[in-house]
Amino acid sequence: MSFMDNIGKAVSGLFGGAAGGDAAQNLEGHLSSMDPSTLGNFGQQLLSTFASHPGYPGDGAAAAAAAGTTPEAVASGAPGAIGAIISYAQQNPQVMQACMTAFQEKNPAALAQFAPGLMQHLTGKPPEATS
Repeated sequence: MSFMDNIGKAVSGLFGGAAGGDAAQNLEGHLSSMDPSTLGNFGQQLLSTFASHPGYPGDGAAAAAAAGTTPEAVASGAPGAIGAIISYAQQNPQVMQACMTAFQEKNPAALAQFAPGLMQHLTGKPPEATS
């Protein structure tokens, strides 16, 4: 099993596991620290995962509507729209797990924005300083 597989399992466990409600609240709490590009990428991944996941009967637009937002707002990374669809995803933890796994595979550098201490915990190395 590769390092990235291990990260995927850890992220999936944190955000898509049995404690989905707590994980979703944790994730929502980190939205304000994420840059707009990452939020947009994450929103697009959410929509794509809802559309392609066999456990969800609708598509990304239906999920956004059910969450009380629009697919355009989610895809653009609007924090309120992302928060709404994350809350809605609590009803579909398997979709959220698939989304987090796909997102971390495509955007490994974004993990630090979701949970700043995650990489330190997984690697045992302190986070790199940014200046």
